[in-house]
Amino acid sequence: VIGALVKGGARLGRWRRPEGLLAARPRRILMEALAKTVGPPSFKVMPVEGKGLGVVAVRDISCGELVMADSPIITYRGSDVSWKTAADEEFRSLSEREKEEVMSLADVHAPKTLEGIIRTNNYPRGVNSDDGVLCTTFSRFNHSCAPNCEQSWDEEAFQLQAHACADISAGEELCTYFVDVRDPRANRRQILRDVYRFECNCPVCACTDPAHERRRVRMQTLGGKIELKAIHSPKRAVEMLAELLELYDSAGIRPNIVRKQACELALRLLLQTNQAEDARTAAELALKFSKLAHGPVHASTVELARVVQEWKD
Repeated sequence: VIGALVKGGARLGRWRRPEGLLAARPRRILMEALAKTVGPPSFKVMPVEGKGLGVVAVRDISCGELVMADSPIITYRGSDVSWKTAADEEFRSLSEREKEEVMSLADVHAPKTLEGIIRTNNYPRGVNSDDGVLCTTFSRFNHSCAPNCEQSWDEEAFQLQAHACADISAGEELCTYFVDVRDPRANRRQILRDVYRFECNCPVCACTDPAHERRRVRMQTLGGKIELKAIHSPKRAVEMLAELLELYDSAGIRPNIVRKQACELALRLLLQTNQAEDARTAAELALKFSKLAHGPVHASTVELARVVQEWKD
């Protein structure tokens, strides 16, 4: 499921922000809550050796801290086959400064075009979404297979956000991920080579330890079997999810979104099999990881907090 969150891959079409999006939660209250999660400025965009521009920490950042919240300059609907025409229209409606910001972004498809910039820099609009967004500052994040930041779309805030998924020291480059970081090395590098036209030489890709690759192959195997097991043998599926969580830790998989998703599935299966106490533990873990991956006011975090509170009540 992390594949639904990686950069790019969406079919694109126009989708402007709907009116009344914040009706259920007043905007003022939401923005006040968001403001409490943001510390002093944590990054700057600057040249990074061998990568062009990148995002670099200007202070120490704690795991789970909101690093960046960027509103899209262009949005896309995946079901719209005329997305290129719609994107051109939306681009023409921008100010000259905004147009310059868009055209300054990288395009791996020479010569540089608006379409190439969009294909290079778009992010999905949430989990399992075919819709995409283009954010000019967020597009300055480079990739790492051991990212220290993870991307998250907040529909209510209408922002693409990055939360730290590791403790970060001032001066470190801040990176998200463009591919499923759980995949074996050859898979990751092939996608990055084919889609983004670069050879990844991050520390994870440089690792030659056979055990490192065996863990990732096992993750891939489990990921392909869990959904089927969940239908026919929920108890076995929960055991596989527990193994998967252990593998995430031993392999140094940083994005907390994958831990949250594993715990949410375990919660559903444990409730189906009437294992209330274990289900409560799974809910509490899912809430913990959701706060780290999405922040405390994201809709999924709020819903998990409600579930946990019901147990306490």
